[in-house]
Amino acid sequence: MASCANDNYAEPNSGIEGSILDAKTLKPVPQAIETGANVWFKLYEKADSTKTFISFYGKIDGTFKNSWIFSTDYTLSVEQTNFFPVNPMAIRLEAGKITKKDILVMPYLRIDTVIPAISQTIGNDTITSRSLNVTYKMSRDTSYTLTADISKYKINSIAIYWHVSPYIDNAIGNSLGVTTLSTGRKLDGTLLNTDLIQSVDLFKDAAFMKKTNLALIRKNGNKIYIRVCAISNRKANFSEVIPVIVPFIDNELK
Repeated sequence: MASCANDNYAEPNSGIEGSILDAKTLKPVPQAIETGANVWFKLYEKADSTKTFISFYGKIDGTFKNSWIFSTDYTLSVEQTNFFPVNPMAIRLEAGKITKKDILVMPYLRIDTVIPAISQTIGNDTITSRSLNVTYKMSRDTSYTLTADISKYKINSIAIYWHVSPYIDNAIGNSLGVTTLSTGRKLDGTLLNTDLIQSVDLFKDAAFMKKTNLALIRKNGNKIYIRVCAISNRKANFSEVIPVIVPFIDNELK
């Protein structure tokens, strides 16, 4: 019966929320979907000598929140990052309050200026291809890599992912299609700070042409979602999730 008695502990009465901000642009650093592969936050209670911790993961848009924590003094550690490591930080969570804490970081890669466009090619009065063309630009803060082993930060791969859902990243099952850009022999200097273009021939994409997926896209208002992903230092940096209107869905469903 003792095991069924009420304990005398109060419920958690505080929390923490904030954004992982690019120190240069002050924009949130995009993340993977909120799973075990995403950026990992650990709160260590300062008075706890056992080193147990409360943990939670970041969100796809670069924000984080946990509103079910006991109020006390903690050390906040940020792990599994797609940005250069940050030192653990002290934080006090007060009762009856969600504490705001933004964290300034420097991503391994910054992916921005993502511009999607739909085009089609007509030959002999017949449409021969319909393409999704994506223009994007990547950059990196060199002050972080000048004093480090630059080989660790080589851009290993770049890919465009598309999905019928805005919850999209490079994990298996979190996209319906991918187009990669080979970077093995390319120097980072030829990839950074310049417009890069990748094209997806949607006519040749089996997942896109599948009738059930076309129906889902039409239900979305003829909309798919794309995301650029680049791997360096074995970590994925992402663009924001970009919606794209595909105007010819009705023709394919006839």
